[in-house]
Amino acid sequence: MSLYKRYSKEFGKKEKVLNYACQTYQLSRPNNVRAVMALIRECQPKSLDEWQRWYFDHASVLSSHKKK
Repeated sequence: MSLYKRYSKEFGKKEKVLNYACQTYQLSRPNNVRAVMALIRECQPKSLDEWQRWYFDHASVLSSHKKK
């Protein structure tokens, strides 16, 4: 029995892939986090499903990487 309550979602085997993507694409950098936090504040989701629907309808990708 754990003394700590788990607040994060269990990702299982996907966690390594998520960590790799965050490191590779610098998704945890302040400029990227600020943009997502602003979207969350604008949406004010009550559930993960609500957030996903709103995000894919309203979010746009702004990249500093040039396409080849």
